[in-house]
Amino acid sequence: MAGLKDFREFAAWQRAEELRVMCEEFLSRPGVRQRFRRAQQLDNAVASAPRNIAEGFGRFKLKVFAQFVSIAKGSETEVLNILLEARSAKFLSATEFPKFETAARRAIGTAVGLIRYLQRSDEPPNPEP
Repeated sequence: MAGLKDFREFAAWQRAEELRVMCEEFLSRPGVRQRFRRAQQLDNAVASAPRNIAEGFGRFKLKVFAQFVSIAKGSETEVLNILLEARSAKFLSATEFPKFETAARRAIGTAVGLIRYLQRSDEPPNPEP
């Protein structure tokens, strides 16, 4: 992790942001925000993941950073569950759902990898200002 100076350099943040962008595109479809009961919950959960990774990075303590990434992982798992509900409610087709599921699982997996790294590491995540 040495040399990383910005939260945007972390693959976990990048995957969370990719998922956020995909979900924002889904939520911008005509009628989705008005008719899908979980639209606001999806919007909040998907935005939470990259925000928590960024906030944790700014805390300067590895264990605290790991806790924030864990929160992000929980939000990504919540997003996957809401996307399953969207598929069941026919807001996502069976053919388009897999790309959303793949993006969510990639984000979750990358977060897990970062959590494991942070829990094993003793170096500071970034230099204090």
